[in-house]
Amino acid sequence: LIRFNWTVANGSNSGGWTTMQPQIGYFDAGHFGPEVTFSRRLVEAGYNPAIFKFTQGATSIFEHWQGPGDGGLYDEMTTQLQLAITALEDLGHTVNVRGLIWIQGESDSNSQTAASAYSDNLHTLLNDFRNTIIENPELPIILGVDEQYFNLSGHEQHEILNAHQDTALNDDTIKFTSMYGYPKADVTHLTPTGLISHGEDLFDSFELLVAESYPTNTCTLESSGDNLSFERLAWGQSFTTDCSGNLASITFGSGSDTGAATFTLRNGADCSSSVLLTQTIASIALGTNSIIPDSTIYLEKEHTYYFDISLDSGLDWRIIYHNDDNVYGMLRSSGGGSSCGSSFPSFDMDFSVELVEAETCANADEIYTFIYDGRTYEIVKDNKTWISAANCAVERGGYLVEINNIEEQETIYNELINAEIDVANTVSPDGGNASYVWIGANDLTTEGTWLWDGNNDNTGTQFWEGGSAATGGGPVAGLYSNWGNEPDNYSNQDAAGIALTQWPIGSGSLGSASQWNDVDQNNSLYYIIEYASLMQTDDLGIDTVQLFPNPVNEILIIKDVSKKIQNIQITNALGKIMKNINNLEQTEALEIDFSNTHNGIYLVKIYYFDGTATSRKIIK
Repeated sequence: LIRFNWTVANGSNSGGWTTMQPQIGYFDAGHFGPEVTFSRRLVEAGYNPAIFKFTQGATSIFEHWQGPGDGGLYDEMTTQLQLAITALEDLGHTVNVRGLIWIQGESDSNSQTAASAYSDNLHTLLNDFRNTIIENPELPIILGVDEQYFNLSGHEQHEILNAHQDTALNDDTIKFTSMYGYPKADVTHLTPTGLISHGEDLFDSFELLVAESYPTNTCTLESSGDNLSFERLAWGQSFTTDCSGNLASITFGSGSDTGAATFTLRNGADCSSSVLLTQTIASIALGTNSIIPDSTIYLEKEHTYYFDISLDSGLDWRIIYHNDDNVYGMLRSSGGGSSCGSSFPSFDMDFSVELVEAETCANADEIYTFIYDGRTYEIVKDNKTWISAANCAVERGGYLVEINNIEEQETIYNELINAEIDVANTVSPDGGNASYVWIGANDLTTEGTWLWDGNNDNTGTQFWEGGSAATGGGPVAGLYSNWGNEPDNYSNQDAAGIALTQWPIGSGSLGSASQWNDVDQNNSLYYIIEYASLMQTDDLGIDTVQLFPNPVNEILIIKDVSKKIQNIQITNALGKIMKNINNLEQTEALEIDFSNTHNGIYLVKIYYFDGTATSRKIIK
């Protein structure tokens, strides 16, 4: 059951709350919008949505919506919204407004006056809706407008598109969702396929805003010049990405051979934004041209960037992008050396952006993180040889773990248990078919000379000399070790792992779980990375505070082993305090009862005894 309340201004309405269905009675039978796919995705993600839709085609803010208190469509919409909220509350529901989706702007291009005022008018409505109507200044907002519309004759008012993109670019609580390239039924309306795609993108943007996490998938965006895949046609050559990844290339077409040109990629919607990449092309050739970045540039999903080319010579030139049947765009310059953007006063440009999945040595979904004695540790549940694991540790800014005392040893082994490792996935056949996780010890350089060498540079502190203690080996300078009846160099074993099971499997006569064993460095095992200090969240993409499960059903567990929590405050999306928990017992994990809390998005504010604080969003 998805609750739906819709009103067409100066038309019909649903008569209050009903179930999600085509808007029968005003539109043709079967008419629907992106709210169908959007709300279905919300349900799949565990939300309990109620969709309020207020619509009227061919309307501008300047003439029809007007400002707060002016008696226009905006006032009518907010009035109907308050009535709809009251109706839900009368039915016994607790209502939390989660966000606003504003898809509008094309009709403001009917006049230069309306287009010039659009940015200010849009900000006025959004600010009033947040601060006066909903009383939540950080209410998530998703913006959208049909970019293709502004290429129609008489509607080339790109200030409107810029207003949407710039608003999202400068506010982390607002996202711009592009509709460019969606199949259209006519000049202004999408086909059903386009509406479904739009609904999917709206949900992705919503998740980015409320869950503060990007969708797990990355993708490759390619254009073949047929106007069906990733092309952005916008004033100033700005474009908004549909997914995230490393920039592989930007491709454009040219109608003639020209001289050298300079390409610039900017982190924003216009020439005022910071430069990500500047690259000179020796010459532009007739046909297809590609810019291949000479450094790694990562582009984020649903973010706006700017594409700029300036010809280095003083020649008149033009770039045309087309296929055999249609010309899709043109960029023209009279003379070179012009400043960013000013070379293109009357034309737009089609181009394609190819993104490839960012390669990483460790999958973030397979990393278990913990803190001990002012340092950060990662248990990486990904199979690598010892050398590959050490290389990955260095790439991530750390080294394979060095264990120097019994307290560190016990902490690490306990966290290995907490990490819920499937022992069957990290087995060493030459280690008695037992399960191990790589640590930073090896004797790869000199047999029997065991070093802590977690970054694999063939240097480090020697802590052990020789074979096992039973065969004459022993610690160096009294340093800590935790071998079983090892090391024995069986079949040339030169790297150390900490055991998760006894070995050999079946008898356990040589060693037990938590002890170390030397095994072949070419085994494919999980591994532990240590960082020299307590790394910040921004450095590693991790949180020292852990909240789970999220979404929560009955009990929320809060754990932070690096700091002592003083009190916890939980607020709903409107900022209302739902729980204020003081005088907390300093246990390893705090449990918060959510069993009687309504479904929704909540902000958990955590205050520490050292005067610092942090916050996290959770879903019920």
